[in-house]
Parts: sequence; C-alpha cells; structure tokens
Amino acid sequence: MAAKQGYADAQNSLGSMYLKGEGVSRDDGLALHWFRLAAEQGHAVGQYNLGGMYDEGYGVATDDTEAVRWYLLAGEQGQDMAQNNLGSMYQKGRGRSAGRRQGCALVSACCRAGNCNESVQSRLFVFGGTGRTEK
Repeated sequence: MAAKQGYADAQNSLGSMYLKGEGVSRDDGLALHWFRLAAEQGHAVGQYNLGGMYDEGYGVATDDTEAVRWYLLAGEQGQDMAQNNLGSMYQKGRGRSAGRRQGCALVSACCRAGNCNESVQSRLFVFGGTGRTEK
C-alpha cells in the first residue's frame, strides 16, 4: 500500500478515508496518524487536515497552539482553507498571539488572490489588514 510506503498523497487520502469512514470504519485516531505522517513530510493538505484535527478535537484533545502551527505551515504553501481557518481562529481570539500578525498576512494574501469571502475580509478588518483589492 502506497501510504505505508511513505507517499504523502496516499497518507493524506487514507487519513481522509478514516475521518469520513469511506471504505473503512471511521477512526479519528487512525485519521490523525495518517494526516500526521503526510504533514510531517510537508504535504500542505495533510498539514491543513492535521490542523483541523487539533482545531476540532478529532482523535486528539483540542489544542489551539498545534492547530495554528499546522495551519501556518499549510498556509505558507498557499493552502487557502488553512489561511481561512487561521483567520477564523484569530477572530475568536484563539491561538498563540505571536502568530496573529503572520496569520493575518496569510489571510490577506489569500484575499488579494481572490480566494476568500466577505466573512474572511471582515476578520482582516478587525485585525488591521485590508484583504480587499481595488477594482
């Protein structure tokens, strides 16, 4: 199996299967395991998914610091949903304060590229970013 051979795409896909119970019994612990293996190899979607596991507390205790860590790593690679989730966490006052400025910069970049909605743009306004482009 490709996931056991270390292929990050396969590891991330297997994690998704376990998280959703698609073709296997749903198992948040195994989803976490496979997402972590993909994330540790620098797989952006795996990093996003691992951040989500910590953000939502699936298979692990909720941990804002770990969620931010993995969302930032994914966001730095351009993973839009990770950037969006950072904005959401920061809007709610969650996550380490040292990461707020960097998180806002990532969300701003996402918005400048046209990849965010008005909700994300309003979060940027709260944290001093614009997130808006002139037309």
